[in-house]
Amino acid sequence: MIYMQSKMCQIAACLVPKFKLNWVTQERNGIKNTFIEAVVDYSTTEINSQEYNLQSTSSALSRECPSTNSDSEDDFFSFGENSSDTNVNIKLLVNNYLSNGNLKSPLEIPIILKDMYIKYNTAVPSSAHVERLFSAGGQLLSKRRGSMVDQNFEMSLLMKFNRYFD
Repeated sequence: MIYMQSKMCQIAACLVPKFKLNWVTQERNGIKNTFIEAVVDYSTTEINSQEYNLQSTSSALSRECPSTNSDSEDDFFSFGENSSDTNVNIKLLVNNYLSNGNLKSPLEIPIILKDMYIKYNTAVPSSAHVERLFSAGGQLLSKRRGSMVDQNFEMSLLMKFNRYFD
């Protein structure tokens, strides 16, 4: 079975609670690691932009994974989140998400994964790409190529546009 080669498509499929990693049979660990890396990268960029508070992520995790609480004296001397602790929290969050079979809707997933779901699984609101594709199809299908088989037409059109993606 051929899997999606695009990492963005793999991440998008993992973010759908109905699919998660159910569609993978052979390269499950590789795709899971790709998904974890994407969540860590996304969360670190969002934490750096001060959009998320990791304490809310930690509190969401504490319901399912018990953790040790630090003393208030230790909190006084901490100067920000430790990146390794952040990565561990994110990995736990992703592992809990992937192992939880009760999630049925994207509305039920944690906030970081919900924002990633919106980023990776939302369609482009403009029809310009579709109009451009129809225009190229009109240019490709001329009188000389009028008897082209559908499969050849589709391959020619995709080859024309896929040269821009690499």
